[in-house]
Amino acid sequence: MRIFGFRQRLALSVLLLTAFAATSKADDFAYTGLNGGGFGTLDLTTGQFTLLGNSGQTLDGLAVLGGTLYGMQYGGNTLYTVNPANGSLTAVGQQVNLTYLFGSTASGLYSVLGNNDLYSVDPATGAATFIANTGIGPNGLYASLSADSSTLYESN
Repeated sequence: MRIFGFRQRLALSVLLLTAFAATSKADDFAYTGLNGGGFGTLDLTTGQFTLLGNSGQTLDGLAVLGGTLYGMQYGGNTLYTVNPANGSLTAVGQQVNLTYLFGSTASGLYSVLGNNDLYSVDPATGAATFIANTGIGPNGLYASLSADSSTLYESN
């Protein structure tokens, strides 16, 4: 049995750290929807928008969970999966209430209603479960929830 020397262990450690750093790097783009259903990506470094297609629906927000892109109908209650190549939508199901904000953490989908109630959203059915009233109302025309983080953030 051969035990690796210091140089071999150091080289292996650098290789593993480099591989981990490459896989843990954050995306440098975000999916975004436009009024009227336009869908595309926004380069977070340059601010350049690239139109990829049209979903046919204005969406309240986009969220990623388990590698799947989701969107919630603007002014409505339908949850969709979104094709990231062109923005086409597939209906998953409906909530009881109308959503004002929609987003995700790394472990779940969430919506906020106009009355500031926070709900978890079932990605398989679209059903919403009340969590709490946030006490923080959206104070602008445009607002969003974070996507794919361990913490849920609201931005106005």
